[in-house]
Amino acid sequence: MSYRLEIAAAVLLAGAIAVAIRAANRKPREPELDFRTSTYLTGPGGSKALHEILVSLGRLSERRRTSLATLATERAHRPAVLVLLDPVIDLDDAELQQVVRYVRAGGAVVAAGDGAGVTSCAGWRTQPGGLGVRDSIGVRALEMDVRLPATQRVLTANPWKADTTSQAPLERLKKGGGEDDESRPGICSTLAPFAVDTVVVALNNRPAILRLRYRGGGTITLAADRQWFTNRAWRDTNLPVALLPLLTPRPQRPGRVAWDEYHQGFGSGSQASF
Repeated sequence: MSYRLEIAAAVLLAGAIAVAIRAANRKPREPELDFRTSTYLTGPGGSKALHEILVSLGRLSERRRTSLATLATERAHRPAVLVLLDPVIDLDDAELQQVVRYVRAGGAVVAAGDGAGVTSCAGWRTQPGGLGVRDSIGVRALEMDVRLPATQRVLTANPWKADTTSQAPLERLKKGGGEDDESRPGICSTLAPFAVDTVVVALNNRPAILRLRYRGGGTITLAADRQWFTNRAWRDTNLPVALLPLLTPRPQRPGRVAWDEYHQGFGSGSQASF
């Protein structure tokens, strides 16, 4: 990309962010005790601006208010990217099975925090980045030159056992026994990535964002800190520059970005709060 095109893209992104932040704060803010990272919520802890930014950029973005029980079998309405921003309600086993089949068929998932169970299903979990629960740690982006805020959470692998048939260190890891594995549906054991990319790494060498790539073209991107997907974070930091590519469908699989609001408590026909 030429220097002029880079400048134009930066100006467009900055304008979209400014418009989205204003739009996200037009309505009265929700109670401060509502900590859901939902694209329906304004205020610093909500995530409405993320959806608004995609719309401002001309992207297809929708808030999904229905169960994921038919995700893998949907045709006309199947999303290109499914986003779960640490929903307050976990997916049930049938929904997890649909997500796994969706990924194995080439779908892309972005899961922040626990991802309603997707993070664990993929073989990972989050833990505090610093010494204390509220401590943060600096990070470094590996795929672009951008300064990012510190993270309060990092990713660590669930109990694994070595698979000596593979080559790369992360690829030698295969899901094994352990309490975390016992609580997961059996279909999760079929999620075996052929490559694991660290997108953002913490200064303690723990990943903050990982991209798991599967045969068939599917991906699961895990982001440890859900606070990176809030209105405040996207307003005050460079996170949009780093995270928008993760929310962009691949050219070979275009389509809409679907934000899971069903498991945030915004199921079809429900009110906008618990």
